[in-house]
Amino acid sequence: MITEEKALHVARRIADDPKEIVDIVANSTEYYFKFKGHAFSILQRSRADEKSGLLSFYVYPKWTSTTEDLKMAYDVSCRITAHGFG
Repeated sequence: MITEEKALHVARRIADDPKEIVDIVANSTEYYFKFKGHAFSILQRSRADEKSGLLSFYVYPKWTSTTEDLKMAYDVSCRITAHGFG
């Protein structure tokens, strides 16, 4: 399991070396990308959520496909849940 401390460390490393950010795919207000072969996303909300704030940083440690595939996987998952199937 990835702890908050480890996620913050990774986010700082990404910010310190932005040239290593590749395979960027946008989906509305979420941006999927790879950094040194690992998949991540950042979600920006229009209003701050009490629990999560304006931004959420997600790590996909086992994802091996493209970020386009990752975006599509979560897009379909959200649609299924929104329509009451999940």
